[in-house]
Amino acid sequence: MNRTVIFRLVTIGGLLFLSPSGASSVNAADDQYRVDSARWKNFEQELNRTAGDGYQLVAGDPARGVAFFVRSSDGIRRSYRFTASVEKRLKDGGVPAGFRLMPQAFSADIMYSAIFENVEGDVQPREYRLITAGSPGALAKKLEKGEVAPGFGVIAVAADQYGAAAVSERQPDAKRTTLITSGNPDDVRQSLSSTITKERCLIQGDATKDVVYLLQECVPAAGRTYEVIASAVSGKLEQQLNAAAARGLRLVPASVVSKSKTFLNNYINAETVAVMQSGAPEAPVTYRVLATVRLSTLAEEISAAARNGFTLLSYAPGPKELYAVLEKR
Repeated sequence: MNRTVIFRLVTIGGLLFLSPSGASSVNAADDQYRVDSARWKNFEQELNRTAGDGYQLVAGDPARGVAFFVRSSDGIRRSYRFTASVEKRLKDGGVPAGFRLMPQAFSADIMYSAIFENVEGDVQPREYRLITAGSPGALAKKLEKGEVAPGFGVIAVAADQYGAAAVSERQPDAKRTTLITSGNPDDVRQSLSSTITKERCLIQGDATKDVVYLLQECVPAAGRTYEVIASAVSGKLEQQLNAAAARGLRLVPASVVSKSKTFLNNYINAETVAVMQSGAPEAPVTYRVLATVRLSTLAEEISAAARNGFTLLSYAPGPKELYAVLEKR
């Protein structure tokens, strides 16, 4: 299957030159972040080349061959495995010992793709299972009916126009999960305000025309509240995030998703949705929202924001633009 981009963005910002492998590279003195983008056949090689330079994965869209890295500060070596089809990988014998699926790098585009990470010294075998459905709503019903195997906990979800899937991992203390899905942010807001969310924490999300949020059992927090923010304009979204932050709320990074808005099944616009949560640390925080059509432009803007003290929190590819949300404390 052909992918849309064939370039390697390394060390965001700066001078562009063509590397011997045929991938293009962007280099600069400021190398806090790197963005890798490649065809599937070269993607794993690029991931490990960047990891070898001392970076670790923070976000990705492996179904489209995109990964975001930050320079590692712990000195620990990491390596990565890319899987174009998680379903095929599991049927063919599973994941090599020591590798774990990165929930922030599980995505869908006809197939369900993932990036697995190995941290130096980790030899623990891990077992995963994939649950698929024809839509996010159908997936939610499967999870409600208990189709997660005993001893497994759902850790990631992904959705596209063809369906939705959840990945579960065998865990000694597997926690219960709930899936919230709706095309209406107001419905999402109502679901998050329900009693069950007082004992659930939002851990991952995705979107097509519907928002899909995975909530996991967590320690009950008295007074925990969620605020859903949705906007089709990046500048307005940034204003709303910072207004909520001024009231003491903090962004749930995994909640940032970009969905399509439709009317009579026709695409009319894109809307980015984010969830703010109460009970966060009191330290002041400022959010910045970046939205571009080109990945290379987004990479340059992330680099510029990083030089001003911002840290990348979320990456959300949408039907119209690519979104990134950063924070500065």
